[in-house]
Amino acid sequence: MKSPDGKSVMDVGFRIQMLYNQGNTTRQTISEILAASLAQINDKFQVEILGLPWPAYLAAQRAGQ
Repeated sequence: MKSPDGKSVMDVGFRIQMLYNQGNTTRQTISEILAASLAQINDKFQVEILGLPWPAYLAAQRAGQ
């Protein structure tokens, strides 16, 4: 995949946020595994993991965030 300027995502990297509802250890663990796996592929692949209270998580999910 190439960016508009012709650079590869492997060269440029990316940053994403992954949300999970606090207390849901399954979602938290999956997020951490994915973040670690992507970091092993390329250190420019940055995953920020955020735990949110259930009402905030649900609102973000419904808003498509």
